[in-house]
Amino acid sequence: MLTVNILILILYLYENFNANLQRVLEPDYIQGKRLLNKHIPNRKFVWSKDRLDQQNVFYWRARLKK
Repeated sequence: MLTVNILILILYLYENFNANLQRVLEPDYIQGKRLLNKHIPNRKFVWSKDRLDQQNVFYWRARLKK
């Protein structure tokens, strides 16, 4: 049972990671023209409950250039 719960948690985290990458790739966000307007699908599995105003465009701009 514990293994199943761990697999479900990993699936949620993976889904959140991919959803976050998709939303930060929006050109208007990367250029600093607007803030994010979509939440990740599994918000209760992130530390700050996915507060859109806490996302840093400068961090993502540098991160995505790597």
